[in-house]
Amino acid sequence: MKKRVGKIARLPHEVRQQINEMIQDGVPYEQIIQTLQQRGYPDFNPQNLTNWKEGGFQDWLREQERLDAIQLEREATTELVKNLQGPAFTDAAIQLASFHLFQVLRTFNPEDLKKQLAERPRCYFDIINAFLRLLKTRLHVNKIFDDLDHQQFMKGITQKLSPLDRDMVEEILNSHPHTLHG
Repeated sequence: MKKRVGKIARLPHEVRQQINEMIQDGVPYEQIIQTLQQRGYPDFNPQNLTNWKEGGFQDWLREQERLDAIQLEREATTELVKNLQGPAFTDAAIQLASFHLFQVLRTFNPEDLKKQLAERPRCYFDIINAFLRLLKTRLHVNKIFDDLDHQQFMKGITQKLSPLDRDMVEEILNSHPHTLHG
């Protein structure tokens, strides 16, 4: 997405936020202009707001929808993992990570992705490597569960995993510590 350069786009973030909320609430442009003047931003007109509503405001709405979707996903994930332990928790975490990778890939325009991969072919291998690391982590954690009982797993997690795998598992454990503490 290109950076906006219009008159409203150059305002501080908190002022743009207020404008976006006022537009969303259906506040008349003249009232928004008065608010801007009271805050020390004179010389705005209805056309400035119309331009913003068609551009920057639409970007803001999309971002709000994205943030709402993330919040819903976070809440659903939290509810899902409450009752999961051991390999079921690991499977859920890996499925969630895979879902996020697919979301990243989904946001790319195929032509843009082709162009980016042509310019930086290593990106393709990085994407494949991320999926392979997920699979390797799952297999590794399953082996640990086979070898250790639940308490030993909790104590030995940082010793048995590679640094990258350890970071990923520790992040999961820290975000839901109650899930694996039998």
